[in-house]
Amino acid sequence: GSPYAYDTHVPLMLFGTRWIRPGPSANYAEVVDLAPTLAYLLETRPPSASEGRVLAEILRTGTPGATPPQAPKSGN
Repeated sequence: GSPYAYDTHVPLMLFGTRWIRPGPSANYAEVVDLAPTLAYLLETRPPSASEGRVLAEILRTGTPGATPPQAPKSGN
């Protein structure tokens, strides 16, 4: 890969009408967001070293929990 847009801005396609909202999303996502999102859908904790976020904006509401899990606050 390279730092150019053709290598860094690539489409992400997800399928699963039970969990994923239909249609495109204009929101930016990164590869590091996949593990937390998949962990959320599987109702498990994301990997401890994961740095991404749950892509809540692409999920159907109420899937599978009411709200995406939050990262633990430091010092807890």
